[in-house]
Amino acid sequence: MKSDTPVVDDRPAIDFYWTPDEMAAIVATSAGATRNVIDGVAWMAATDLLAGHHPLIPFHQVRDDIAVQLYGSARTYTADHFGKTWTWCSLVHEAVMAADDHLFQGRAYEYAERNGVATTRTRVGRIITERAAAHIWPKGTALCQRVNPNPLCRYTELREAREFVMYHALAYIEGHTGKAPARRDEGVFDLLDDATAKALLDRLAVIALPAN
Repeated sequence: MKSDTPVVDDRPAIDFYWTPDEMAAIVATSAGATRNVIDGVAWMAATDLLAGHHPLIPFHQVRDDIAVQLYGSARTYTADHFGKTWTWCSLVHEAVMAADDHLFQGRAYEYAERNGVATTRTRVGRIITERAAAHIWPKGTALCQRVNPNPLCRYTELREAREFVMYHALAYIEGHTGKAPARRDEGVFDLLDDATAKALLDRLAVIALPAN
């Protein structure tokens, strides 16, 4: 399994804290400016979810998810709407919250699998998200109903799920290989061969996820 594509963006840095009027004016100028600005904002917003959800999310799929939502907003709302009904800060916030819901629903992870870019790192990330979701919503909750979790519960369950999965993952790698992992963070998953990665994912699915 190949390692994650490095999180690299070659566009000029974009100041997320522009005023709503400035952002609305730039987005309204031309199609090219719209794409550049929105792609840059989406990249930074997705970077926030690396910390706000966990660092094993499928980053590029989450970035695309946010960008698609912002493209739709740019087409829907005119400059007159901003400062009255919406601001770009509120639109970005809504897009990030929706992308977070899509992680809990599994949509971002499925997108990565379908496009052939899922890795051991993101597959472990999916187990973390699924474990947290199992403690946030009652058993049997439909995927589409995994929305708008209680913020404190969400934060606590994601943190505890990440700690649980990382502890057991590192312990398994050491027991399976007979030596201490070369790294003690998420980067360790990039170093695994295919057989070890599959065995690890199978083991984590058993110990970290609730039985059906």
